Amino acid sequence: MAEESAAPLESPPDAPRAKHLRPGDGPTTVPARIVNEVLYCERLAYLEWVQGEWADNAFTEEGRWAHRRADAGGGGLPEQDDARPYVARSVWLSSDALGIAAKIDVVEGEGERVFPIEYKRGTPPDVPEGAHLPERAQLCAQVLLLREHGFQCDEAALYFAGARRRVRITIDEALIAATLEAVATAKAFADRTAAPPPLVDSPKCDGCSLVGICLPDETQALREPVDEPRPLRRLHPARDDRKPVYVQEQGARVGLDGEQLVVRRKDGKDSARLVETSHLALFGNVQLSAQAMRTLAERDIPVLLFTYGGWFVGRVVGPERARTSSCASPSTGRRTTTRSVCGSRAR
Repeated sequence: MAEESAAPLESPPDAPRAKHLRPGDGPTTVPARIVNEVLYCERLAYLEWVQGEWADNAFTEEGRWAHRRADAGGGGLPEQDDARPYVARSVWLSSDALGIAAKIDVVEGEGERVFPIEYKRGTPPDVPEGAHLPERAQLCAQVLLLREHGFQCDEAALYFAGARRRVRITIDEALIAATLEAVATAKAFADRTAAPPPLVDSPKCDGCSLVGICLPDETQALREPVDEPRPLRRLHPARDDRKPVYVQEQGARVGLDGEQLVVRRKDGKDSARLVETSHLALFGNVQLSAQAMRTLAERDIPVLLFTYGGWFVGRVVGPERARTSSCASPSTGRRTTTRSVCGSRAR
């Protein structure tokens, strides 16, 4: 199945986390939010639910703001013989038979027929199903709980706060099967002694609030075989008359405008004069134009490449600096000079 790039995490799950589970002593119910995370990234679900890890970022804060009205609560599910229309917020339900628990943001109903609504930050993705599988499965878990409690529920919706629009989600047998399989996967976490492996070069890591805890690139690098340790060395001498330029915002683009480096971000741009730049450091998914790279090499200004978490990947240097630089040859292990790119893993 092709990897889906769903929205990053929005807020921590409200249900108690299964922290420090012991083998054979797993939970009887899995929060619907964890169903979402299992399908988004199993490592993320394990770190958050089993190990109790959590960290906020701009996306989680935005998600918390989008949920503020639903989280305020109000109303409740009426008796099943009450035919009056109603709206209930922050409705908690659980079922040992299904092995699921959930806090449903909004339930609109009339008598036994109900319509659950899950709030999400941002705008709906342009996909035929209306939303990615993790979000649809979270909503499906809520539908199954309502059915288990005797209500008629054939349809549900996701409300995207950024677009102020509801997206109706069809609950079919394929979605139900995927949801229940995710529940079984989450329950099996109790028998694991280590977190699942990280995703490799996945767009899902961009914006994930736990990326600094998960360290996907660093963990993957440590899993690679190492023939012999590489000694640490100074990459280039410090310069007091120039200042480094660090670009950490994911999706930023670095280009050239005359004698200036220009960093374009989603909400604006910054610039730095070439004559005052000692080196350029790029972290994660940051683009560098070919014109800027060539000019930096000609000016003998190194470009350093790092992962999200600051793990050194490699560097680009000009011909003058390359004459005094060296890298280990992967085939012979001997150190050879280079005039272009030198990549390594700092261990």
